[in-house]
Amino acid sequence: MITDIKVFKQNRKQLDDSIYTFVDKVFIKHAIIRDVYHGGDLNGGGIIILMDKVHDIMTEIKAYLIQCVKDNSR
Repeated sequence: MITDIKVFKQNRKQLDDSIYTFVDKVFIKHAIIRDVYHGGDLNGGGIIILMDKVHDIMTEIKAYLIQCVKDNSR
């Protein structure tokens, strides 16, 4: 079971249409880069940019999530 969960987590990040990938693309668009040396977590400069542009970033992510729900509700 634990192996299944690890495989699922790894695979969900690789799908082009996954929510994880979309959020990553939004972050990159706004110059927020996940630091590899922190295990992909945001830190310092990335957090400052996120907080500075939070309304624009979260509005874009919210719209995508709403669209995902509509697309999957059929």
